Amino acid sequence: MKTSKTINQLSTVVTIFAISISCAVNAQAKSNEATFYQWPSTYKTDVSKANKKTYTSNEYWQVVTGEELNKGIKVYLSDASTLVKLTPKARFDQGEVFKPQNLELDHIKLGGNLVPNKQKLVQLAAQKEMALAGFKDGSIALKVQNASLAAPSILKYAKPLIANDKYIVHIKDKNSAFKLNVTAPLEIKKQFKPQLTVKAKLTNKQLSNSDVNARLISPLGESIALKYNNGKIDFSNELEQLGAVKGLYQVELDVSANHLANKIKRTIKVPFIQTAETANILTSDINIQSGNKGLINVTVPLSIAQAGRFAVKATLQGYTLNNQKIDIATAEVAQFLSYDGNLSMPFKVSGLTKGPYSLSNIILTDQTRMMVLPQDQVSKAIIEQDKAW
Repeated sequence: MKTSKTINQLSTVVTIFAISISCAVNAQAKSNEATFYQWPSTYKTDVSKANKKTYTSNEYWQVVTGEELNKGIKVYLSDASTLVKLTPKARFDQGEVFKPQNLELDHIKLGGNLVPNKQKLVQLAAQKEMALAGFKDGSIALKVQNASLAAPSILKYAKPLIANDKYIVHIKDKNSAFKLNVTAPLEIKKQFKPQLTVKAKLTNKQLSNSDVNARLISPLGESIALKYNNGKIDFSNELEQLGAVKGLYQVELDVSANHLANKIKRTIKVPFIQTAETANILTSDINIQSGNKGLINVTVPLSIAQAGRFAVKATLQGYTLNNQKIDIATAEVAQFLSYDGNLSMPFKVSGLTKGPYSLSNIILTDQTRMMVLPQDQVSKAIIEQDKAW
C-alpha cells in the first residue's frame, strides 16, 4: 500500500512537473511569436532623428553636510529674487535608511560680511505644505528678497545639526541673465573608448576646463567622476548598458565662472544612451507579394548581431486607380529573434488602390534594449515592384 501510494504521489509530482514544463514551453513559444498591428490611418515618423539637443540651466545644486551648514556655506546669487530649496538627503548604512532632521525657517540665515542686511528669506512653502504637494522628502522652499548680487552670500543654519548628515542646497536664479546652454548628442556608439562631445556656454562665455567638473550618473544611480577636456568627455569601462532598458546615463556638469567680485554657478544634467547595431534590415532582400483577400504580404529580412525582440514599422505605398501615388497603410511587426530571420507584414489594402507597391518610412527598433537602431540607409529604402497588379 505504501509503495502504491508513493508511486501515485511520484506520478502526480511528475505529471505536475510535466505540465509546468509544457506551460513554460508554450509561454516561451508565445513570447517568440510575432505581433502585428496596422494603424487605422497612415502617418509618417521623422526618421531623420536629430541626434543632438540643447539644454538650458539657470540653477545649481550642491550637497553639504550639517557641519558645513552650521558654519555657513557660500551661495552665489545672480537674481534679485532667487529661489532656494533645502532638502534633507537620506543616507544608507548597512541596509538601513537614516534621514537627517528637518530644517526650520527661523534658524536659516542669509548674510555675509560684504552683503547688506536688507536680504531677506521668505518661506514659500512649509514642509507640511511641500508634503501635501508631493514633496515628502522634508524640503523647505524659500525666496530671497532684495538679493545682493555684488558678492557671495553666506547661507547658515543656526541650530546645531548632526555633523555628517547631508542636505541638498538648490539655488534657482529664475530671472537671471546668466544661463548655461549645453548642446550634446542623445546617443553615443559603443566602441573601445566611447566619447561624449558637448558644446557648453555660459551666456556668451566660452568655458575653460577649470570652470567645469563632470561626473557620470549611471541608470542605477552610481556616480563616477569624469574629466572634462575642451568639451570632450572620455569613458573607459564606465558604460555597460545598451539602450534605455534600465534608464538613461547622465553626465552632470557643475560650472563655476568668475563675474566681478561674485561667481556664477550652474548645474545641468545631460542624458544619453549608448547604442550598438544589434540588428539591421537587409533592404535589398525585402520582398513584396500580392496575397488573397486584399492582402499585400511584405517580408522584411533581419540580420541579428545580438538576440532580442525587434520591431519594424513601415508605411506601404501604392497608387490610386487614377495613378496617383499615396500612402496606403502604416503597420508594425515585432518578434523575438536569436538568429537571422524574417518579419512578415500582412498589409490589408483597399480595392481602390493598386500596385506597384513600395515600402517607405522604415524604422527598426530593438525593444529588448529600448533603442532605435541606426537607419540612415533603411529610411531611404524604397522597394519598388514594377509589375502591375
